[in-house]
Amino acid sequence: MILGIDHIGLVTDDPAGVEGFLVALGMRAAGHGRTDGDGVACRFWQDSRGAGQPAIEVVAPVVAGSAVDGRLSRSGPGLYHIAFEVDDIDAELARLSRSGFVAVDPQPRAGARPGMRVAFMYLRKPAGLLIELVNYQHRPDRPDGAPRSAPAARLAELRAAITRELPGVRADLERLVRIPGIAFDGYDHAHLERSAEAVAALLAGCGLEVEVVRAGGRPAVIGRRPAPPGAPTVLLYAHHDVQPAGDLAEWDSDPFEPVERDGRLYGRGAADDKAGLMAHVAALRALGDAVPVGVVVFVEGEEEYGSDSLGEILRRHRDKLTADVIVIADSGNWDVGVPALTTSLRGIVNCFVEVRVLHSAVHSGFSGAVPDALTALARLLATLHDDAGDVAVAGLAAREAAPLELSAERLRAEADMVDGVRFVGTGRLVDRIWTRPGVSVLGIDAPRTAEAGNALVPAAKAKLSIRLAAGDQPQSAYAVVKAHLEAHAPWGAQVTVSYEGGGSPFTIDATGPMYDAARAAFRLAWDGVQPVDIGLGGTIPFIATFQQAFPDAAILVTGVEDPYTHAHGPNESLHLGEFARVCLAEALLLGNIATAAGSGPALGEASNPFDDRAEHVQVRAHDGDVGESVPLPVLD
Repeated sequence: MILGIDHIGLVTDDPAGVEGFLVALGMRAAGHGRTDGDGVACRFWQDSRGAGQPAIEVVAPVVAGSAVDGRLSRSGPGLYHIAFEVDDIDAELARLSRSGFVAVDPQPRAGARPGMRVAFMYLRKPAGLLIELVNYQHRPDRPDGAPRSAPAARLAELRAAITRELPGVRADLERLVRIPGIAFDGYDHAHLERSAEAVAALLAGCGLEVEVVRAGGRPAVIGRRPAPPGAPTVLLYAHHDVQPAGDLAEWDSDPFEPVERDGRLYGRGAADDKAGLMAHVAALRALGDAVPVGVVVFVEGEEEYGSDSLGEILRRHRDKLTADVIVIADSGNWDVGVPALTTSLRGIVNCFVEVRVLHSAVHSGFSGAVPDALTALARLLATLHDDAGDVAVAGLAAREAAPLELSAERLRAEADMVDGVRFVGTGRLVDRIWTRPGVSVLGIDAPRTAEAGNALVPAAKAKLSIRLAAGDQPQSAYAVVKAHLEAHAPWGAQVTVSYEGGGSPFTIDATGPMYDAARAAFRLAWDGVQPVDIGLGGTIPFIATFQQAFPDAAILVTGVEDPYTHAHGPNESLHLGEFARVCLAEALLLGNIATAAGSGPALGEASNPFDDRAEHVQVRAHDGDVGESVPLPVLD
């Protein structure tokens, strides 16, 4: 990452005159340097206020055949280059080369000062602005090695604050995991009341004004902190309800007693989504009174049960929940060590199909002439896919996914597939699970095998789940599925199709300053790893609800999960190292959002002279003339 401007290089045939001018400005000589390979001698000048200010490098004389010979007019000083200090020069050289910068130095080399590594790049050719990347093995002006720039110092402070808060954050997360707050019918909803009270106490401890709200469903929690003057407001979403634990025999430990194994915290809700909530809490605790934006934390209490009352809550409390940016911490990352923004999710339709062939059960001796409902249902369900396993329902939309590749080995491991079982469908795996329709049979109503007599079954019923690609909506997709099932009834069987529910697909154009702010925060939190845009094969229906309620807000879908989390399944877990990065990324994100909105400096990033949200700027070319007005790409 860019830590700040290290120095500005000037070249001149009159070094004494230029240096006399610098003395008059109150600067002091800070040492000589020489790069014999370039045929250039130089002197560094430092602001008299001391370290932390960019230096001036005076380059002279211009030796025939040197790196700067012929680049500048000999009549006076000219801009040679702007040097930026970076924390990883190899990574920045590679990244900027991919972004269109032209490398003068294909590899970093020794610079003019002790312990200095440099690499030069052109912004454009010919005679484009020359950029120098600088990295110090030890800092010439700071023996203690402290960061040179104020933004870098703030980043270090924020990292330290997150580290300081993490033990308490984890303890609070474990307390939440011990509350089995399940919104499904048949469970003790008193636990959800306890969970909401615990969430309210956590948000109040962050200095937010808190209230527990409901609109005919389970309790949700709203916490608010007003925005500083001129700053945007950010809504931070999570949910405190969890999925049922399922078969306890499949868990390696009590699902509601968190336990750490091999760097992961196991327990129902440890990731989905109580860790999402605690990432919000960690960021607020780390920032303390220096939160640079207005904050609304909204923690839902029935997301896993379908968010039935969410729309009404948003309607009733719209004035409290309105925000410029919405951060939904209920997704995941591409892999451990690779952060991601979720930019697409499939929609869903759940429906039932019932097949009836007899008025009542009859002796199985009629088989061979009289059909049974289970065989008829099996044949009907088989028509939903072609021989390759692609969905065979005409009229369902399909798209192409992001340019990422998912290996067969990884998907087999994530899905816990049995050896020898092949994938269904054709094309890239990411397309099949992110942006194409999928049809699954979730359950069948039929006699249990232990209770089945020698009789033909008169009727059988199946529950279907249809995942929808962008471009479809639940009602229209249900209509074509219903038409397909009715048209393919085997042997004249009576087919009845009924709708249970659905959710819309979600896609966003993840471009613009708020998405840039998120990616920059991720890069810092993951030590320079470039974030990727991903899709998910599942559905989060409430995102479309937020889109409809707040159409002008930028929606960022983030999360704490990774491919090994097993959310909704047995042995759900949270990678504790990744959780720490998520917490830091969110704290950085709040600062970057404030900067993107023009209300404050970014936390963790230097002021960016190459911000592509700024006006075009004029740059001075090497011949000393003012170059044309050009848009410059973002560096971070």
